Amino acid sequence: MRIKCYNYPNSNEYWVMKMSFVLNTNNQLSIADRYNNLTDRERQFLDNSWAKPFSNFVFPAINEQRFAVLYSSNSATRPNTPVNVIVGALIIKEILHLTDEEVLTGLMFDVRMQYALHTTSNEEQPLSDRTLSRFRERLHQHELATGDDLLKEEILSLGQEIAKLMKLSPNIRRMDSMMIASACKDMTRLEVVYVTVANLVNAVHRIGEDELLVGLEQYLKDDNKNRVIYHNRTEERATKIQNILEDGALLIKRMGDAGVELPEYTLAQRMLFDQCTTNEAGEIEAKSNQDISPSSLQNPSDPDATYRKKGEEGYIGYSANLVETVDMEVGGSAITYYSFENNRHSDSAFGKEAIEHIAATEEIPAGGIIMLGDGAFASKANSELAESKNMTLVTTASTGPQPHMIFADFEIDEQEHQVTSCPAGHEPIRQSMNEVTGTHRVVMDKACCENCPNRGACNARMQVNSAVVMVSENKVRRARVSNNAAVTPEEYANYRNIRNGVESLPSLMRRICDVDNMPVYGLMRSKLFFGLKVAAINVKKLCAFLKKKSGNVLQSIACPQVKCAQI
Repeated sequence: MRIKCYNYPNSNEYWVMKMSFVLNTNNQLSIADRYNNLTDRERQFLDNSWAKPFSNFVFPAINEQRFAVLYSSNSATRPNTPVNVIVGALIIKEILHLTDEEVLTGLMFDVRMQYALHTTSNEEQPLSDRTLSRFRERLHQHELATGDDLLKEEILSLGQEIAKLMKLSPNIRRMDSMMIASACKDMTRLEVVYVTVANLVNAVHRIGEDELLVGLEQYLKDDNKNRVIYHNRTEERATKIQNILEDGALLIKRMGDAGVELPEYTLAQRMLFDQCTTNEAGEIEAKSNQDISPSSLQNPSDPDATYRKKGEEGYIGYSANLVETVDMEVGGSAITYYSFENNRHSDSAFGKEAIEHIAATEEIPAGGIIMLGDGAFASKANSELAESKNMTLVTTASTGPQPHMIFADFEIDEQEHQVTSCPAGHEPIRQSMNEVTGTHRVVMDKACCENCPNRGACNARMQVNSAVVMVSENKVRRARVSNNAAVTPEEYANYRNIRNGVESLPSLMRRICDVDNMPVYGLMRSKLFFGLKVAAINVKKLCAFLKKKSGNVLQSIACPQVKCAQI
């Protein structure tokens, strides 16, 4: 049996259509330039808008050459739309909360957008109705092929340029993480199982292999989903899940390895691995709800989204870490690094990545760098890594009594919520966790604790054959936070106040940038949109800084094309 290759709409055939890369050198004013035709009053309003700093500082800083790999070197092919115009338009899209179509029409009729993108002299504006979407797809395909996130590199570069323009001291960084919801629907377990199998059945039907669907024709009926999921309540839900899993396994077996070209086939295989096991007789058995991993498939529409419970709430989607360069004397800040991962990524891992990135891409200033974060970023490994890179990791927490510092050496797997070892390096015999308080009841071998020098500090309660220690993830974090021996109490209090300011970033991202409603699925595509929102926040910070600090600086700067040539 041979599966025919289906031409999916997402194959993006235009990706193979090569255009030659040409730098944008059109920075000369023409006699009929729209800027010259404005009245003095119109120019004044234009100069006081966001368009002026964008035109003078952001647009000239966009490195077109970085994106040359997306295009052909064959000069005989059609030249590309100027990359700095595309990237600038994508950032403006997030600043003004526009759709692609609104960006296109805005560039045609809004002189502010033309001024910001240096196209006031163009007879015809360079964007078309597909320019932005095709450029995003080029970025996506390039990252899939090479692993290089060109847009992130550019946004981080712009963040550094904005920090330099604001003359921010590079010695203090503060970071905070946030959960980001996926755009996909929050599905029940039954829905995930049914939709995944139904999608595979419909994919096989589309490619004309209906002989594989004998006995599975009900999944092709429009009303079958509602009947299975929302009606026929007399049938047990567990039975429905078991039957659908068996149907999925049967179809996978019929297709064999020939189905790997279908993305629905891969998702069905993953779903079966997440949702069931195979007994000794080779029969499919559904797992209990407690045995389903948080990293299991949450929705076939967004296979990268994962589940995480934080506090009392559950989240399906992603998480991000934001690092700001902050200068309290200057009175400004800029986002100079960000990470975007699935929401099973720990804050400790985010902190490690931020330290490594800064050390690898920046020259560490005299006096080193103070990295500020909350207790979730604290770990002995991160502190040692920061110290080796001439940085100091200072983690803060709310005021109140601190636990004994010995608790900082307990190792806890925060993904699985399991204590893996005590400060002496011994593994627990068994353990349980109170879901309400988050406290682990850890049972240790009595011989390990009886003569341990840490016994008093751990408050180990000796029993007949074992010892019991009560420890929580929060207690471990607070103990690690209190272990900031590199700074004085006065410095610690100051750093805690500085770090608190970064708490506004997740709020801005939600209220202003609406990150929980990004119109895309998947980790890479969501990361692309998130990065553009980071750039938009930085541009807004720059505009506010210039307006507050520079007074008439914006009016004293020459027209954008002249400034671009100077830079």
